[in-house]
Amino acid sequence: MLEPRTNNQLMHSAGWLSRYQVARVKENLASSICTRSLSVVERFFESSHDDDELARIAEFHLELVGRLVVRLTDSEVVYSFGERIVALHHGKVIGRHSEIWKTLAVCLARCFENLNLIDRGRLARSIATIPSLTHDASIRSFYQNSWVMFHKIEKRPDDLAVDFVSAEIRKDIDELIFILKDSEENNTGPRSNLAGIWQRLFWMREWGFINELQAQEIYALLVSKES
Repeated sequence: MLEPRTNNQLMHSAGWLSRYQVARVKENLASSICTRSLSVVERFFESSHDDDELARIAEFHLELVGRLVVRLTDSEVVYSFGERIVALHHGKVIGRHSEIWKTLAVCLARCFENLNLIDRGRLARSIATIPSLTHDASIRSFYQNSWVMFHKIEKRPDDLAVDFVSAEIRKDIDELIFILKDSEENNTGPRSNLAGIWQRLFWMREWGFINELQAQEIYALLVSKES
């Protein structure tokens, strides 16, 4: 019944699962399919072999999860799926499969938008731990902004700011600020990479990950850009 979209089909030609079909899928079936599909994706990222066909299958299963997760009403279940997707970003081989990042990011965003208030905050804290790609020169800049789509997981007016920020996240923010400073002073770094840094920092500021001193440094950089 379901099969991956072939490479010669247009992006909107995913007729194998339309919105109408999604609406008719029972919640327990949707949850079961999401569970199995994520297991397939996890096994793919655990593999040390590069295989274009397996990568396409993994991408299909991520698309499937992204479409069906909106049918779930149990926020705890959706949150568990979101955590599994975040965990994929910490894998050792994910850097070799940048063509899947956008689908992975959309899947994470779909989980995020289907969470309740408490679980959105919990998942935001996990998303903040996703490594920044800025330091990895092997990553093609074309895919940099597909790593995490921060504009699709924005803080809502009723969301609560995080109440704890780990030392690791603080350190990552400091490193990102340093990269921006270095770029400003020495005119280094591709602009596409810098745009991703700004997007990440603005997102982290909205959620309360950035302290006052870091906020002042970011503001100084913004002022220097305008002058």
